[in-house]
Amino acid sequence: MTETHTAFNDEVLTSIRASLTNEPRRPLLHYLNGDSSWLLQLPRRPLSQPSNRSQSQWYNILIDPWLTGDHIDYYKWFSQHWHAHDPVYPDIQSIERLIEKVENLTVDSTNNNKDQVDGQVTQGGSEGDAGHGSQIDIVLISFEFTDHCHQKTLLQIDPRVPVFATTNAASLVKSWDHFESVIEVPLFFPAGLKDSEKGTDWRLRSHPLLPQWLSLTRFVTGPFDVGDLHSALFIAFDCSDSVDGVGEDRKKSDTVAEGIIYTPHGIAPSHLESLGSADPPIDFLALFHGTNVVRIAGGLVNLGAKNGLELQQKLRARHWFRTHDGENEGKGLVAKTLTCKDYPVAQARDEYCKEHGLAELIDPPFKEMRNGESTVLER
Repeated sequence: MTETHTAFNDEVLTSIRASLTNEPRRPLLHYLNGDSSWLLQLPRRPLSQPSNRSQSQWYNILIDPWLTGDHIDYYKWFSQHWHAHDPVYPDIQSIERLIEKVENLTVDSTNNNKDQVDGQVTQGGSEGDAGHGSQIDIVLISFEFTDHCHQKTLLQIDPRVPVFATTNAASLVKSWDHFESVIEVPLFFPAGLKDSEKGTDWRLRSHPLLPQWLSLTRFVTGPFDVGDLHSALFIAFDCSDSVDGVGEDRKKSDTVAEGIIYTPHGIAPSHLESLGSADPPIDFLALFHGTNVVRIAGGLVNLGAKNGLELQQKLRARHWFRTHDGENEGKGLVAKTLTCKDYPVAQARDEYCKEHGLAELIDPPFKEMRNGESTVLER
């Protein structure tokens, strides 16, 4: 098994240390399993509430965790897959240790004391400040399929951690009767609203269990996209001190919020049109999208690099992280009918230029992180 934390190397530590001395601090990102499991750490705003750990420095969002064992959809004979390479973070406890290590780094940086930075991760500290055993603030799940919504992994999480999930995934998680709070991620434009009611202020979409500076919404393709396979999660946040209040009581601010689009299967750019007129405006920090074209029984599942490039160009995302292209092994009916075609970003760029009559295109900010790697999300 791969040794935990091997990718949390000196270079990454140096980068994180440097970011911690700057104000405001920047979000941190950790690639957990080499496929589509991530830990996003957002710097907490002063006095921001609610929080399950009042002393913590970071707001920790665990995304699509599949860390332990294989994943089976329905029956083994139908679909069984497993990681070809063990996740660097093999269980939830290893995630807790990672969070604790970053907390220690942050506190040491704040106190200008580097004596303990290189030490081993200690247990305790901010853990359980509000009677809560986990340092994970929320879990975010994009699909009900078990490579995104993995029961064996999720049941390792403290049941008091809120889970935000898409419709079918929320129903599945509720059926386990494990978590106290399972919330369906709402559409950015809820169904049934008149055009005049479709405000584009992301702050109106926050939830009582989230800090006021954070909202989670989603975009879908439409009724003909079975299971909302080609959809996107939208994480919007403003870690400055300019966003306060709730609903109409929130301060109007000129601050540009930051946004993240997480779409492991891809989505047509036309379905994100409304984000271009968001008020306050959104500076898109990151896009999570794969490059491989994946089909099952001929049906298109992962849209590939060209769709990712089209989204990146539309959103002008500052970072494009490859996701859901992990090397997996499997057996069963799905494995026999699954095809995966490599689609290099360079090829997608050439095709994009040809279709749009461009002589050239600046290389997109594409990054392929290694299993277990961490990075700072610079603006």
